[in-house]
Amino acid sequence: MASRPLALGLTICQDVVINPDTGNATVVEVFGGISVEEFPGTPSPFRVFAALTECDGVTEFVITVDASDPSSPEVYRGRFRAVDPLTVVNLSYQLTRCVFPGPDLYTFTLWSGGEMIAQRSLRVYLRGEGP
Repeated sequence: MASRPLALGLTICQDVVINPDTGNATVVEVFGGISVEEFPGTPSPFRVFAALTECDGVTEFVITVDASDPSSPEVYRGRFRAVDPLTVVNLSYQLTRCVFPGPDLYTFTLWSGGEMIAQRSLRVYLRGEGP
């Protein structure tokens, strides 16, 4: 049975570049706020990135976003296999359909085995009004 991984962080950013030779990740343009033209609003696509370690065997994970429209929830599910618990596993998901109902602070949560392993907030505001 796989152990619960340790999240080294959960980052909201513009992009993530993975080096094909080393597997190392470069996180591009980290931010804590994002603007939309109107509410409810969908911003330009962005990424959620997490680096995980202490993974053993097959690990299942879920990323949830509390900002989603209840009729089309923003939930990402996946699994990976790690053969060495010291290996760092990089997860990167592009979010394209988050619907933010109004200006607020929204929470992104990374789950594994039904337990929260990382969380990050994002402030959403109208373009031109600033964070």
